[in-house]
Amino acid sequence: VRLPRYPSKDIDHKRELKETNEKEFFLEIVKDISNELDLKSLSAKIVANVSCMLDADKVSLYLIEGKAAGKQVLVSKIFDLHAGTSIFPSCTGDIRVPWGQGIIGHVAETGETVNLKDAMKDPRYNDELGKITGYQTETLLCMPIRNADNEIVGVAQALNNNKEEGFTQDDEKMLATYLTFCGIGIHNAQIFDAYSKEYDRNRALLEVVHDLFTEQTSVDHVVLKIMQRAQSLLKCERCSLLLKDKESNSENNPQNVTRFVCPWGSFCKLRDCLLKIDLAFTHVWTYF
Repeated sequence: VRLPRYPSKDIDHKRELKETNEKEFFLEIVKDISNELDLKSLSAKIVANVSCMLDADKVSLYLIEGKAAGKQVLVSKIFDLHAGTSIFPSCTGDIRVPWGQGIIGHVAETGETVNLKDAMKDPRYNDELGKITGYQTETLLCMPIRNADNEIVGVAQALNNNKEEGFTQDDEKMLATYLTFCGIGIHNAQIFDAYSKEYDRNRALLEVVHDLFTEQTSVDHVVLKIMQRAQSLLKCERCSLLLKDKESNSENNPQNVTRFVCPWGSFCKLRDCLLKIDLAFTHVWTYF
């Protein structure tokens, strides 16, 4: 995914608009995210707009994952960026926060807004990243993001604004209003992302069926196609397939010998390893 480039003139325009006409500025940053369906690009835009809106030094956005599996965790792919960043990096890496831990986890779990004048004195504050980077956090504003059904879908956190009094009540109200629109946008982007993945999955399965009907000249070709499609569908590095070797059945060898299919599609006999077919997936391999 290529994340959006924010020209300096666009950032300067937003800052100038904020100073001269706050209503127009707010409308501008809402329009900025209204038609964005790519989740990562949307996250980058939200981070940049919140940073500009609150005049914050750093902003992070965390989205909730794992609800369906009952193992909720907060994940950020856009971490501690600011409105002055000209290009958002495409590979920032995932930052994961356990559910209920730290200020971010607390806000996600309780739905409360946290506004701190001295964040480092709060026992919930996690300063592990600060110890690594040397960044000093003073003021902090952390708020939940809700969708149209009032369900929490993420958390936004802003650090160190340029006001002596820290983040004000007006900042809280403005951020809460903006995050209402962000929650709707995130929900729509997540639905679109799920639809896209389902579409790709169904297309891959149809391609597998097509390959099985067209590649029937040899077992090697069929197996190779199956593994190639499986790797593409599951996005895995390696793929293996075990086949029952009917030719090996004999009186001297009552057990079923399996054949190991290498990732590149050729067959490799298992040396000194006779496996019953029901134990073939115990991952006990003996290579050449």
